[in-house]
Amino acid sequence: FAGGGLHHCCVRGCSSLAAGARERGVMPTDGPSAVLPVFEAYQRARVDLVQALAEMAVPPMQRPGAHGKVPSAQEEMDYRTCIEALENYRGQLVRTVAPLSHDLVTGVQFSALVALTRLSRASDKLADAVGKGELLPHICQLLAGSMVKKEIKLGAAHLLSQVVRDPVLATQALEAGAINTLIESFEEYEPEMKTAALWVIGSLATSDKELATAATDAGAVRPALLSLGEPYLPLQRIAASLLADIAKHAEELGLAVHEAGGAVALAPLLSSRDPVVRTQALRCIAQLCKFGRQAGERVPPTMHPTLVQLVSDPSDDVVQAAATVIRELAKYDERTAGRLIEAGCLKGLLEALTGGRGSPAAPAESLGVLGSYSEEMAEQVLDCGAVPVLAQGLRLSGAGHVRAIVAGSLAALGKQSPDAADAIAEAGVMPVLQALATVPDQAQKAAADKALAAIAHNLREYDHLLEMVEAAAHAPSTLPVALHALAGLFAESEEAGRHQAHFVATGHMRGLQAMKAEADPRLKKAIDALNATFPEEVVEQLQPDYEKGLLDQIGGDDDSEGEA
Repeated sequence: FAGGGLHHCCVRGCSSLAAGARERGVMPTDGPSAVLPVFEAYQRARVDLVQALAEMAVPPMQRPGAHGKVPSAQEEMDYRTCIEALENYRGQLVRTVAPLSHDLVTGVQFSALVALTRLSRASDKLADAVGKGELLPHICQLLAGSMVKKEIKLGAAHLLSQVVRDPVLATQALEAGAINTLIESFEEYEPEMKTAALWVIGSLATSDKELATAATDAGAVRPALLSLGEPYLPLQRIAASLLADIAKHAEELGLAVHEAGGAVALAPLLSSRDPVVRTQALRCIAQLCKFGRQAGERVPPTMHPTLVQLVSDPSDDVVQAAATVIRELAKYDERTAGRLIEAGCLKGLLEALTGGRGSPAAPAESLGVLGSYSEEMAEQVLDCGAVPVLAQGLRLSGAGHVRAIVAGSLAALGKQSPDAADAIAEAGVMPVLQALATVPDQAQKAAADKALAAIAHNLREYDHLLEMVEAAAHAPSTLPVALHALAGLFAESEEAGRHQAHFVATGHMRGLQAMKAEADPRLKKAIDALNATFPEEVVEQLQPDYEKGLLDQIGGDDDSEGEA
């Protein structure tokens, strides 16, 4: 491209071919017959150019013969080097290739559309360059044209699916009528073109609520629902994905999909032989359950056993999606959560965590939600062995959002009963939560603080609270929570006297009195609450200046006797 573009490339190529033919004596040196080889060489050069670009833009893992094999480091480096080189000439690249999408030769036109599509997928810079290439009007013409060949329409649809990733261009595509054209002609398309049409609408609808609403208003839900019943697997996949992309933005959009029969149409796909279809169907059902007071009713109880089976599916993606649906359903109300437990979901969720079936976020949060409604339901979650597994996840997970979710689940369980709180403390969770409460990440810190408050309030074992007080030396912000919980224990426990004596003997009580003078209001309040559980004379004797006062008093008496 730096040498002068396609024109110079083709002219030089044609001249070389013509010269070679003359030397071999297979081409006349003058007359009309001299033009045809030059023209054929020009045709081949155009096709070779766009096909070469299309092949260069394909990632190593997706190339023919790769079979999904992970590419080597060298292959990845070569690919990135190639893409960076294309990015350096992206403006000239698009100016050269875009006109070929208008070519009268079908092969050249289709190859140009494919090349532009693959380049858009290869990097954001190339996608931006293609988006600025003013191709949208031409794409709309190709989709609307009655005489345009089906392969050209297919190529145009695939290119449009990349162009509308830009919200501005997506809005322009809506205003140009491209989406209406795809929807109105949908039933006339063959399955492959239907898939491409839904892909375009999905790329547009996933961006934001306004675009998803516009796609819904244009009638995108109906063709997607009809496609769920088609035998063509790629069409089923993209149809379920599109419905999920629409429903995820707002309650009214989820309601629109539901009222059109979304849950009923998706249910048969849960038994599909294709794991991607099962995953996308579950993803859409999760979005339908996400919003609204009646959201949980959109999935009938008869579907619960199927969801439980899918939590143990061979596909990790299906397991994750099924756990997400269970989480959203369990949030609806206690009765729905109870039905899910009765269906046997606890075992599957726990196996998903212990078996390393993808991210632990959804299964861990589901366990917390299921046990958050009552002491009895929390006990059922504890009985399945959830606490040691959650504790392990809290210690070992390297993802901050996962630690925050696990802490939230432990808080939901621990607040239900003293037995649950003691079980969590016995698993060694409290020091980990205290350490988590000191990290800079506010989401993790907030989750840890909430968990500490919920669990500590229910702790009835003095040793666990003493451990919290001692661990607070490395997490000072958690000391008030531990002291308030300890004050509650001293006020209610039958063995309060023995525990208080031990607390004084260890020096902790005296140390707290020394800290009080410079403590913040929150810590002062906690120390005062703890002091209130001790006899006043004990607290007085533990004050930092108590011994000095005694000595001053004794010295004062001696002085009085001397004067007398």
